Amino acid sequence: MTLFVSIQTASHSVERLKRLSEAVAEFNEVIEVYRISGDVDYLMRVVVSDIPACMPSIDG
Repeated sequence: MTLFVSIQTASHSVERLKRLSEAVAEFNEVIEVYRISGDVDYLMRVVVSDIPACMPSIDG
């Protein structure tokens, strides 16, 4: 199952990008991260076996 997760950040500093990159790297389910324009700052493509498999990522 492929999920697309949007992320909106409070700032666009280099430090914020570094922290986001480090956090995303902890999840093997995150396949790609895109920087996009508009109301959303980043779009992640996440692949999981089923909805319950993604719940720890969503809740945490």
